[in-house]
Amino acid sequence: MEGNNEILISLEVRSREEGNLYDKGDLSSLFFLTKDAVKAVEELALKLDVKVLPAINLNLYDSISGERRKEGEVFPRFEKIPALQKICDDYAFGKPEKKGEKLKPFGISLQECSDIAREVEEAAVHIRALVKDKGYRYRDIAVILPDPESYRDILFSKWKDLEIPFFLEEDIKLMDSPYGKVVRSALLVLEKGFLFDTVFRYLRAFPYRGAREEELVDRWENIAREKGLKGLPAFFFLTKTGGRRDRGEHS
Repeated sequence: MEGNNEILISLEVRSREEGNLYDKGDLSSLFFLTKDAVKAVEELALKLDVKVLPAINLNLYDSISGERRKEGEVFPRFEKIPALQKICDDYAFGKPEKKGEKLKPFGISLQECSDIAREVEEAAVHIRALVKDKGYRYRDIAVILPDPESYRDILFSKWKDLEIPFFLEEDIKLMDSPYGKVVRSALLVLEKGFLFDTVFRYLRAFPYRGAREEELVDRWENIAREKGLKGLPAFFFLTKTGGRRDRGEHS
């Protein structure tokens, strides 16, 4: 089947690499795979006798007008955060700052928090402001975590209360997932015969606990410790009555 279709392929490279699209460098190069893809596409085109037009560096040429961008012009993707272009294009690759050069920090701010919980709360405030006041959608926003394991439980707890929808992308095993932990802790409760520690480990395993649920579990734990509750009958009574005792002690 013949046709006159055109295929446009977009690849990301450093903005200054004009005419350097085919120099892959070694495996440690940040854009080795990108440039390897260029070679693979051209080899396939040659094999199929398909004409390949010259590559256009959209960092240097406007994609609509075709005109060359002016030196120092902010790229469209950085229009709202021009300082990020400077960071990505210069500082990340070790280019020294010019004497007297001042970087306008539009769109970038630094904030120090006392702990992870405070970080999560402040991020939530900023996200809600972007959605409510700036017209952003939640899917437009990304949060990068240095250690997802340390943030996971706090995120599920705090952002659930604030009704912030999110997806936490992690490379974890099934049994280490939030609901995998719920299943494992539930089985442990049965295996150990409703021992104190296993019961409350199970109750705290649920990732979507809100403030009200957290307060209830704390209250139950205090009552269970005070009365020395153990075994299925005692904990069954606790969940049904909320810890109020109108009859004899259970053990």
